[in-house]
Amino acid sequence: MGFVHVYTGDGKGKTTAALGLALRAVGNGLRVIMYQFLKERECGEHRVRISGFKIVRVKNFDPNEILKSMQEHDIVILDEIFNAINKGIVKLDELLYIIMNRPKNVELILTGRNAPKEIIDVADLVTEMKKIKHYYDIGVKARKGIEC
Repeated sequence: MGFVHVYTGDGKGKTTAALGLALRAVGNGLRVIMYQFLKERECGEHRVRISGFKIVRVKNFDPNEILKSMQEHDIVILDEIFNAINKGIVKLDELLYIIMNRPKNVELILTGRNAPKEIIDVADLVTEMKKIKHYYDIGVKARKGIEC
């Protein structure tokens, strides 16, 4: 049985948590696909080639394409999906449609700031990353290999 995970909050580590889960999963023979929203800049994870793991940067969102890919994968990650909803690129109803119509054996991982209450209500696991202190606050930019 697959569950719905939510990694949200203003702290660092949402995508990193999803990638860690993906690494563990492919190490155990599971098939993982990560759809990334709003990440136009190439980051380190885009250069990694691991059998059973694929990253797709979303240009045109189609909920039916996501559902179709769930037939071929054990874990589907929608990275920064909540930011895409907050920017109007994805509709909340479209994400709820995916959640409600996914194959019940697929693990669905959702990341991004400001997870909508409707998603939190239907999720099985919700983790909030809370920023206590961050070096971004003193002007440090994303560093290669650490944040990107």
